[in-house]
Amino acid sequence: MKDIKIQTEICREWIDAQRILSTLYKKRSTYGYKHDVERWAGTYISQDAFNEALDQLGIRRDKDDFTVISRVLIKPNLNRIAHLMDDSFQPTRPSHNCYRFSE
Repeated sequence: MKDIKIQTEICREWIDAQRILSTLYKKRSTYGYKHDVERWAGTYISQDAFNEALDQLGIRRDKDDFTVISRVLIKPNLNRIAHLMDDSFQPTRPSHNCYRFSE
């Protein structure tokens, strides 16, 4: 498991690639988006790391952990996080494709 700072940076890179809405999207919580990050990066991400990344980026979420990330996800290029991974890192293949667009 990667330390919390690396997990947070991975989340920041994923969130940075997403479309941000002006209103809360109430059909999916940050917990679901956290799993999208895990599938993309091929590594465990804690809920705290995801929420910290949102806070660092100034992205709004409510008390129920709904946020302003679009439901239409963009698959970021893995080169965004290559510098955070060690030599043994091998990303896992996602079980399904949740992305409509790629970077």
